Amino acid sequence: MAVPARRNSTGSAALPRLPVAPSMDRGWQTGSPLHTPDRLRTSLIASPGSPSASDRHPNQDGQAALSPDRPTTTGMTEILISVRNDYISASLNPSVAKLLSKNGDMAVLFADLVYKVNRKGELKSKILVLTDQYMYVLDHVNYSQRLRVPIQAIDEIKLSRFDDGFFAVYHASETKDQLLVSRRRAEFANSLIEARTDSRLKAGYSAAFVQRLDANTIREVTFYLDDEQLIHTRLVTRSTLSAVRAREFSPPKFRAP
Repeated sequence: MAVPARRNSTGSAALPRLPVAPSMDRGWQTGSPLHTPDRLRTSLIASPGSPSASDRHPNQDGQAALSPDRPTTTGMTEILISVRNDYISASLNPSVAKLLSKNGDMAVLFADLVYKVNRKGELKSKILVLTDQYMYVLDHVNYSQRLRVPIQAIDEIKLSRFDDGFFAVYHASETKDQLLVSRRRAEFANSLIEARTDSRLKAGYSAAFVQRLDANTIREVTFYLDDEQLIHTRLVTRSTLSAVRAREFSPPKFRAP
């Protein structure tokens, strides 16, 4: 059962402490501040009438400044964004920077390589980016946008009770929910909770999910241990238009950071 987000002693939201927390998430079950901005990054976005990137140098504060001995040229305009927990330097990618500028994002709160469970139950590599405005799912090769959801439209986030990395994101703006796999899932969940401006978001651990695949199809996701204490995931697709389809698999092997 999902548990509403609580506030820690500093006033920041934190993922609720639950009776059973997988070891991979226990570092995020404390009441201390989860993270602080590790840097401010200047993202250069294509725009006419502004100094180009080659005309800039770091000033004493570490921010970009115009070089005094170079003329101003047409090419780029800078958008100063706060960057946290960008494990793959996604915010430095020109395509991502342009996308964030277009949508008015001013902070990258989380970015990492994750697995998305597709409709067939296959694990596909994706880029998950969380900003102060949106959650993005991007192609892991060319960083093109596959999904964009306003963070205020996300209703709930559920994490598997086991050390398998599975979590689901539920949102009202789409007819389908997202089933993802990440070893940093609790960090993503806490970043999302901190970014929300209200307390309606639900977050918690569960041994079973129900995921919407479309308006007429759902997928039941169940996690369990066998006699040898190995974690298994069972996916059962149910539709009013087709027969029940079931699939089982073991947790994926995570890549080294």
